[in-house]
Parts: sequence; structure tokens; C-alpha cells
Amino acid sequence: MVENQERCLKCGKQQGLQGVALTLGRKTFHLFYLCTKCGNVDIEELLKVIRSYKKKRTT
Repeated sequence: MVENQERCLKCGKQQGLQGVALTLGRKTFHLFYLCTKCGNVDIEELLKVIRSYKKKRTT
């Protein structure tokens, strides 16, 4: 496995990724990637995914 390669935040796949980004003013911040299967979520589900990822990283 190659380090620093983009993966889906929810399932870990590397194919069919879509970037999730936030634009503030003129700056765009690329936050993470979701695959096409996991990428079809509403904002509430997206927040759950982010929270679960943060918990995984701290444990």
C-alpha cells in the first residue's frame, strides 16, 4: 500500500473518488475524498462520516 494516496474517507476505496471541498471567499480548501458509492450523502450524513473519521484518528 502506498502512503499519502487518496482514499475514500468512508470506505477506504481508491477508485472513483470525488473531492469534497469548501470555498471561503477566493480560497478553496480540499477537505477529503468520497467514492461514487459513498459520495451520494446529505450534509447530516457527511458530518457523521467526518466525526467518525476524527474518532478513528485519535484512538
